[in-house]
Amino acid sequence: MPVLSIFQDPNPTILNRKAPAITHRLFTLFRGWPIFLFAFVSLTLPQITVFAKGSVHSFIYYQRSYKFTVDTFTDRICYWESFLSEYKGKPGIHYLEIGVYEGRSLFWMLDNILTDPTSQATVIDTFDGPYYRRFLYNLAISGAGDRVRILRGLSTDEIHEVPVDSVDIAYIDGSGRSDVMFEDLVNAWDRVRQGGLIICNRYRMTHHLARVLDAKPGDGGPIAAIQQFLNQYKDRLLMVMFQPNFVVVRKAMEPEVKKRELSVAEEKGWMRAQRVY
Repeated sequence: MPVLSIFQDPNPTILNRKAPAITHRLFTLFRGWPIFLFAFVSLTLPQITVFAKGSVHSFIYYQRSYKFTVDTFTDRICYWESFLSEYKGKPGIHYLEIGVYEGRSLFWMLDNILTDPTSQATVIDTFDGPYYRRFLYNLAISGAGDRVRILRGLSTDEIHEVPVDSVDIAYIDGSGRSDVMFEDLVNAWDRVRQGGLIICNRYRMTHHLARVLDAKPGDGGPIAAIQQFLNQYKDRLLMVMFQPNFVVVRKAMEPEVKKRELSVAEEKGWMRAQRVY
């Protein structure tokens, strides 16, 4: 498979990987320790909420005692803090999230980025399981319920309720099927303003994801959808961040963007991500 040419943001996010957010460090340090240690740390660091539910312990930067049972987000917080810093506390930001589940990423955004009372979020999910009750509980205690618009249904249907060119940040975390994810990305592109961000959760088509999706043979999953999306809009986007498990792009302010080839390090990461684990 040929390596895709992508484009460099002229003002790229520079990450200090040696000094990530303190919460991410502590999560890694204490994960799996007895619960009394979490309680001790929660008393000494009041801004950090500790919550234990089922087999998953949350140790992250939240302002309230939300209820979560699954965690596929904590390890990304240090990255999100960096590339979303320009939006923190800014008025009038519109955030779109496709695939919400219990709201772990949404409520982190509300507590840490969308802090101005004029900022708002639109969320799309089928909410067809018991997790919807947990989401509503979290929304009720967030104090931001009046700033969150819920569109319940399939993303490919409900997205038409979101006006074109009205979104500043879009997070795509819905179906990993290649056809659905590609349609989500294209629909998000039409709704993100020039200069806005699109965050693509997932990249590899892992064995676990294939089982969860009950993917048909030949379904390339997220990697196929994202590569098709990047090829289609390659002259109008800037690559902000590429990781084996997520990709972030910016909708360019102008269509004329100087192309560049992937660096050696990026090329290795790109090719590594195409393996099926």
